Amino acid sequence: MKKGILAILILLVMSVSVFFVGQEQAAYAETFEFEQKSISTATLADSFADNSVTIVLNKEATMSLKQYTPDDFAGLDVVEVEDLTQNATELVRMQLAAEKTGNWKGLEEHIKWNMLIDLTTFRRVLNITLAENDKENVLSAVRQIEQRNDVLSAEPIYIAEDEDVLVDTELDFGMQIGENSGASTTSSTTLEIENFQRIQVEEAWRITQGRADVLVGIIDSGIDATHPDFVGRVSAAWSRDFSTNVVGGVAGNALSDTTNGHGS
Repeated sequence: MKKGILAILILLVMSVSVFFVGQEQAAYAETFEFEQKSISTATLADSFADNSVTIVLNKEATMSLKQYTPDDFAGLDVVEVEDLTQNATELVRMQLAAEKTGNWKGLEEHIKWNMLIDLTTFRRVLNITLAENDKENVLSAVRQIEQRNDVLSAEPIYIAEDEDVLVDTELDFGMQIGENSGASTTSSTTLEIENFQRIQVEEAWRITQGRADVLVGIIDSGIDATHPDFVGRVSAAWSRDFSTNVVGGVAGNALSDTTNGHGS
């Protein structure tokens, strides 16, 4: 009789344990839903860096906020791990703390300018550097990393080849130069043209001519929103003249004071 009661108690304990484990797994599944991996199609014929792999972490690994090191990639001879989303990850850390405590002090500006991170879609991106410079080794590393449970995708760093894109023959660097450079017109123009050449404007134009859906932030001495290149393309809401701390720039002078102070 005692043995029968003991057996029943053991079965009861096991049933309760299974129930709670099942509940935990169900809750876990609701928090971190299954994410489909993306498998790389890279081959040796592709043009890519011979010692680097870019990794996208899944949601669970992203939200763990773990700091990855070369030790986390045993067997791959990794010499460096760089979190390409480090700043965003720190903001996520602050948001999670604010959600837990209800104290959003310190994030007011992010809230004001709609700059909080969307925690449902944000995924951390790592770049690992391998000790050996070899494309076959990169592809081997990609295959191994794809097997990890914390990874959504792994890819080599592809190298884009320039196409022979026609550069605007009417491009006049002199027309791109501000009127208030401070130096003489001739010397200032020459210097500014050299600066355009130094940053390889024409080479950049051959790679891309820009996209309307990409938002670019520029810190400079001002933007003339009436310039033909900028009409309808400059956001007044996002512009700030830090010399006067006026959002949207200085009234009556485009979006920013191009004569005094700095801040576009």
